[in-house]
Amino acid sequence: MNVRKGFRDIVALDNVSLEVKDREYISIIGPSGCGKSTLLKCLAGIMKQDSGRILIGDREVTDLPPEQRHLGYMFQEIALFPQMSAWENVGYGPRVRGEDRKHARQFVSQIIEMARLNIGRGTYPDELSGGARQKTALARAIAAEPQLMLLDEPLGALDANVRLVLRYELRRLVKELGLTAIHVTHDQEEAMSISDRLVIMKAGRIVEVGTPLELYLSPKQLFTANFLGEANFIPGTVEESNSGHIVVSVNGWKLSVPRSGFARGERVVIAVRPEMVFLASAEHEGNIEWTGVVTEHVLLGDCVRTEIELENGARMVSQMPNRGTPPVKNVGERVRIDFAPEGLIPYQFPAQGLDVELALE
Repeated sequence: MNVRKGFRDIVALDNVSLEVKDREYISIIGPSGCGKSTLLKCLAGIMKQDSGRILIGDREVTDLPPEQRHLGYMFQEIALFPQMSAWENVGYGPRVRGEDRKHARQFVSQIIEMARLNIGRGTYPDELSGGARQKTALARAIAAEPQLMLLDEPLGALDANVRLVLRYELRRLVKELGLTAIHVTHDQEEAMSISDRLVIMKAGRIVEVGTPLELYLSPKQLFTANFLGEANFIPGTVEESNSGHIVVSVNGWKLSVPRSGFARGERVVIAVRPEMVFLASAEHEGNIEWTGVVTEHVLLGDCVRTEIELENGARMVSQMPNRGTPPVKNVGERVRIDFAPEGLIPYQFPAQGLDVELALE
């Protein structure tokens, strides 16, 4: 609660408060240097915060050393004991606790089986693949029977294909064992695919907390809309404001937005995800006010990403499913843009300027 940590002139954590529910899987994401790993180290007791309290369950651990916090900590670096076999690494926690040898062996065997680790008792870490080593490190952390699992970029050092498989294995194992986990990652896709809730951080502060779906489709903050996935940002001025509906003027063009809470004459920014931007030939019937020219057209496998230079000078990105016959085929083609009304999210124009609000540094 209200955790603060500074390094000389840098405030790494600025009165951060976060409540994690029992058996919840939370991911903390944000730009490099935002404080996410510092927060994890303070929770673990590896780093001492300047002020604030830390509670795990109903027990305050603010001043306790790491070994007394009942935590499992998994690093990006695969920190296994090289002189011990993989089995001995997993069984390190039970041995240190002084558990009965027979019970410890049974417990370690169960953890290894649940982790789907295919390793022999005489297999050493340097004989394992990167993915198997990291799963062994996870099994070792779990075998310590932690009250809370802390995962600091646990998949960051692995190849892309291995990361993809292990992210789901990681969540499965944590959930099957009924653990509570806080996972720090820079990989937005990884965080969205395995988390119950996401914590977005910027410059030592928590910007927003919510489920992946909430934060992607209806972010409350402009920074979240920009950081979590891709979005188009359209500055404008409210020209009409009725119950549940506003009309925004964008360089003379009109954009109807089914939202309320904005006054006539107020400056706003409309955020819209690329998949909520639809393209058609400018020759098709309909409102052709929003038109432009295709400047880039890229196939991304299951979807097609198109960049458009609008005739008012703005840039727009559309991402549509690949159905084999994309509606736009050529760079230089003139197109009409339509928007999914539910995908238009208005925000007050930030006082410090749009570029500063969206900055990832």
